[in-house]
Amino acid sequence: MKIYIITLLLSFSAWFLIQWGMGLEEAEVINESFYWGLILLIIGASFYIGQTGFLQLFFGGFKRLSQLIVPHSRAQERADERIAEDFEWRDWKEVWLSRGKLIFLAAGGGSILYSIILLCLLS
Repeated sequence: MKIYIITLLLSFSAWFLIQWGMGLEEAEVINESFYWGLILLIIGASFYIGQTGFLQLFFGGFKRLSQLIVPHSRAQERADERIAEDFEWRDWKEVWLSRGKLIFLAAGGGSILYSIILLCLLS
């Protein structure tokens, strides 16, 4: 939660500094911050979907199809089994997926919130 709040505040600060430092018009900053906020939210949502394992069945089917078309050596199969059984790798990947999800969602939410607040102040 601390990472989320810090990233949200950093995104607000970054957009304020971009607006103030570059001397951009408010309408341009509103459009840009909303656009980049949407892109960051989409990236964060893709991290979330990847973390849930929703697409695992889909990717597993493609993996089976590729094994039928392109045969794999036994060494490669053993390496795949080791990777699948490596708990440290799974934990490391899970931690970074969680952090990435929080950072992208917070930055995207902060950018969109900044654009909405700026729009309300100008209206």
